Amino acid sequence: MDFSTAYFGKPLDNLEYNDIVNYFADPKQETETIELKSYHPQSTFDKGLQGVIRGISAFLNSSGGLLIWGAPSGQKIQGQAEDVFVGNLSPVNELHGKDRLINKITSAIVPLPIGIKVNILESNGAYIYVFEVQPSTYKPHQFDTRYYVRLDGQTKPAPHYLVDALMKQVTYPNLNGVIKFHPMTIDNAAAYHLPITIGIFNFTEMQNEETVSFRLSCTGGYFQNGRSTIQFNKTMQPAQYHMAGQELVYENFANVLHFGPPQLHKDHIVIDDHNRTLSNGILSLTLSFGGKKSPAKTSVYRLDFSRHTIKLSYPDVLITVRHENMLLSEYQRSLNKTPQHSLNEFLNNL
Repeated sequence: MDFSTAYFGKPLDNLEYNDIVNYFADPKQETETIELKSYHPQSTFDKGLQGVIRGISAFLNSSGGLLIWGAPSGQKIQGQAEDVFVGNLSPVNELHGKDRLINKITSAIVPLPIGIKVNILESNGAYIYVFEVQPSTYKPHQFDTRYYVRLDGQTKPAPHYLVDALMKQVTYPNLNGVIKFHPMTIDNAAAYHLPITIGIFNFTEMQNEETVSFRLSCTGGYFQNGRSTIQFNKTMQPAQYHMAGQELVYENFANVLHFGPPQLHKDHIVIDDHNRTLSNGILSLTLSFGGKKSPAKTSVYRLDFSRHTIKLSYPDVLITVRHENMLLSEYQRSLNKTPQHSLNEFLNNL
C-alpha cells in the first residue's frame, strides 16, 4: 500500500521537507498505520534508531505504515489518552546514507525483512527521516529478542495470543469502536440531552468481520429510548435497552463489516438532576464490542457535568477520561482485576 500518498497525497519519493512541516500545522495523533518519533539532540543517533527499528518491526508484524523520525515532541492534552503532536519539528542532526541505513535496520530484525523504504528530507542541515513499511508475508519478526505489533495506535510487545497467531499465520480483524458526542440541548427541567453516534470500524484490509455486536453501559444518565412508553421501540428494534435504560445491547449490529466505512448507531442520552446527584455529576460510558473472530475491546469515557460552565455546542470539553479501543484483558488489568477477582465477584453476587 502507498501509505505516503494516503497521508500526504504524494508518493514517498516525492515528499519534501515542507510537506512534513505543513502536516503538523494541525494536531496529529498516532494511529495503527503512522508512528511519530521525535529526535532528542542530547541523545545519540544510534540510540534513537533503536526506537525507529522497534516501530518498523511492529509495522512488519501488523498492517504496515509510515514512521516519521523528527516529528514534534508529543504533548499530553487533558481529556486525551494519547499524545498529540503539533508545531515545531525535532529534526535529526545527522545524515546517514539510505542504503547503509536500511542495511543497519534490516540486519537488526529477524528474519531479514523486505518492503522497507526511506526518504530523507533536508532543510539547512536538519533532516527528517520518513520510513514506509509494508506488512510482511514472513511475520512474525523479532527485534531485540521481542516481537512488537501496532495496538491501539502504539508500538507494543505482542500479546501471547497474537504471537501464536502470527506464528500460525492466523489473523484477526482489527475492530475499533468510538463514540462521537454531538451538541446538546437543555430542557425546562434542567436535564441535558446528549445525542451520540456509536461507530464500529474494521481496519483490517482483505478480511471482513461477521456478527459484530456491542454493549454500551451508562451511569449518571439514561438512554431516552430505554424509557420510552412506545413498546415497539424496546421489543421490535434490534437495539435492546436494559437496567431502566442505563444499558444498551445491540446483538448482530453488523452481519458483515467490511474494511473502511463504519457501522453507525445514533442514540440519545438524558442527564437529569436525579442522576447527576447520584453520580456526583459524572457521566460514565463503557462501550464493549467484538465479532465472530476479533478479540473483544472496550472504550471508556467520563464526562464531568458538575462544572459551572457547560458549552452545549461542544460537549467534548466535558471529557475527563477517554480510553479507546483497549483489549478487554488490558482494561481488566488497568482496573487491577485478576481472573480470580472477577470469579469472586461473580460468586458473591449469586
